[in-house]
Amino acid sequence: FYAGQACEVKRKDGAVIEGGYYFALLANRRKALGLPEIDRRLLAQPNAHWASALLSLDEQWRQRSRALAILDLFWRSGIKAGRVRRALGAGPQGLLQDQVAFGEAFLAAGQIDRALALADGIETDLADLNSGAFYDRPARGELPEGLDQILVPALNAKAVRFYRNL
Repeated sequence: FYAGQACEVKRKDGAVIEGGYYFALLANRRKALGLPEIDRRLLAQPNAHWASALLSLDEQWRQRSRALAILDLFWRSGIKAGRVRRALGAGPQGLLQDQVAFGEAFLAAGQIDRALALADGIETDLADLNSGAFYDRPARGELPEGLDQILVPALNAKAVRFYRNL
């Protein structure tokens, strides 16, 4: 699933219609001006959430097969050595929010081995040995120590929920 679209509209003549103006217009006027571009990156966290949502539906097998297809696509092309890539084909890997979202989706699908692989990645790359909490991302040395990684309470609450379900 694609996860978003641009906030402005780029016209064929090169002009850009700013989002604040565009979205204040009535629907028929917006349609006449064109639609904002769709962000065609396949981002990890939104797709993991979609898979989890589809798996929670008590509907046809089609929903389950679609969710499993998302999980398999990311497992083959977006997850290496227990680390989820932010987007298929690009971006950083091992962000806590992506790890947990896919871990929960794998649990919802009954794919315990895959969830455990992500848990291992979290513990290896993100554990703060002093507090027992998890950092938001692996250290990259981009920022001074103490700013390169942070402990985000909301992300840790999600990680705790994931670990309780393992």
